[in-house]
Amino acid sequence: LGYTDAELLELIEMINPLEPYAFSLVDTFGSMYKEDLRRVFYLVNQNLNAASRIGFHSHNNLQMSFSLSQEFIDMTQGLRKIVIDGTMAGMGRGAGNTNTELIMQYMNRKYNSGYDIDTVLDLIDNYIDGIRNTCTWGYSIPYYLAGSYSAHVNNISYLTAKAGISSRDINYILNRIGGENLAEVPILAAPDCHGYRNKAQYPVAVKKGRAYAGFYRAGTHDVVENARCRILPEEIDAAKDAVIDYVNQYRVSVYDETTGKGLLRHIYVRRGAVSRQVLVCLAVNGEKIPRPEALVQRLGGIPGFTTLVLSVNTKRGNAVLGDRFLTLHGPGYIEDTLCGVPVQLGPLSFYQVNTLAAEQLYGIAAEYAQLTPDDLLLDLYCGMGTIGLSMADHCRELVGVEIVPEAIESAKANAARMGAAVSAKSRFFCADAGQAAAQLAAEGLHPDVVMLDPPRKGCDGATLSAVVRMAPRRVVYVSCNPATAARDAAWLEQNGYHAEKVQPVDLFPRTKHVEAVLLLTKLNVERHIEVDVSMDELDVTAAESKATYDEIKAYVLEKHGLKVSTLYISQVKRKCGLD
Repeated sequence: LGYTDAELLELIEMINPLEPYAFSLVDTFGSMYKEDLRRVFYLVNQNLNAASRIGFHSHNNLQMSFSLSQEFIDMTQGLRKIVIDGTMAGMGRGAGNTNTELIMQYMNRKYNSGYDIDTVLDLIDNYIDGIRNTCTWGYSIPYYLAGSYSAHVNNISYLTAKAGISSRDINYILNRIGGENLAEVPILAAPDCHGYRNKAQYPVAVKKGRAYAGFYRAGTHDVVENARCRILPEEIDAAKDAVIDYVNQYRVSVYDETTGKGLLRHIYVRRGAVSRQVLVCLAVNGEKIPRPEALVQRLGGIPGFTTLVLSVNTKRGNAVLGDRFLTLHGPGYIEDTLCGVPVQLGPLSFYQVNTLAAEQLYGIAAEYAQLTPDDLLLDLYCGMGTIGLSMADHCRELVGVEIVPEAIESAKANAARMGAAVSAKSRFFCADAGQAAAQLAAEGLHPDVVMLDPPRKGCDGATLSAVVRMAPRRVVYVSCNPATAARDAAWLEQNGYHAEKVQPVDLFPRTKHVEAVLLLTKLNVERHIEVDVSMDELDVTAAESKATYDEIKAYVLEKHGLKVSTLYISQVKRKCGLD
């Protein structure tokens, strides 16, 4: 959406020389974008060779999926093998293949193709060609599992496509929604695309009397068995396998969401990227497990195994972990280091899932902050305090705010572990970011730099208003959602700040998600330009006196190459008596 045919063709030509020639056209919003989907398909079909595979998925509109797929199959004369799954969540042998069956029947009837369900699903396997061996899944097409979208693409095409699309989309969103004029910069690639995640949560299920673990099929609570996930370190998968072997040997019951009965619900594993220590946590519908010493013995063979914890979760619902934890072996936590900050990680600790890429992200944030020894740094949404503490040596004082009590306690402990000097200059408060920022502003706190790292929903109005009242010279915004970052940047632009630059960072390789760091600086109304004005120009006509703010912005940009905010225009008009 928003791309011209020429831009789409440029993207196609960029990827076309790479093996294999695979395109997946995903329609998330049904008939809303039917014409866009048709346009993309025609372009792809015209510009790829006969060896290409094209996948088409319509998540929530079976009728549109079926009608479009008929059109696409007819257009290619049935020669190109096109496999359509109407729900994506329904892929697999058995129930949920209604639309696949319809397509199969249509191809059989019109082209006498002789396909059956198993053959169609085998075509899906072939769709990803030899790349499937990079990720061993219970099913062969990995991106229909929740959270994983591009594990079937090889490293070169993945990096090429994500680098081009992500950086372009982030700038498009910020410039279009936020009204910015930011230069496009390449995405900062993660140090490694495989084995990077330091945490995994495996739901557990039973099939033919045997327990197994895996991941939820996208949009469902159907558990797809997983043998090996390449974005996880081997130790994490090994811990999962050890637990499953123990469960099957000692016939530990598995929780059933329908009845609310059964013991084991989830297997939760963390591994320190630097320390290589491993924490295993079992979410259970009870307070004990049979023969825990047998499980500890099995886990003991995994390099780095440090601790085993039970999470008591007896409530019905989707929550993975409960609010009580029982340590069965070890200290109940593991240790690790992020940007020089020593941390202790329990099951509930918030921690960036990609440690090495997070260090790159924090490095960009520190570069944008440009702290001096006299500065006060305010870190809103601070979590365990890692991003602020990583910069503590470069500022006079650090104030962190986070709404989760356990995170604040961890932040204080992390500061203490960094030594007396850092601990003395660091203060952490447990409060809502907006309320705390408003209170700090009312108390007259004047931070020099504010760090914002909000959740996907972005900042609320109270937080942004308080930031403007405190008037820091720089705001560094770490975003996991470019759309809400653009919205918040647009608000700050209207209230005295200017977006200088943005850097996208690939924190989640093999998925569609990307982080971005945005720098906003406070406009200095004392800066000015000298302009020669004749007396004739001071005779303002009625029409000229009614120029809109947008017209004034456009005029100044055209005549002087300067981008000015609404706040600045208002201040100048007030100063000159024109408001």
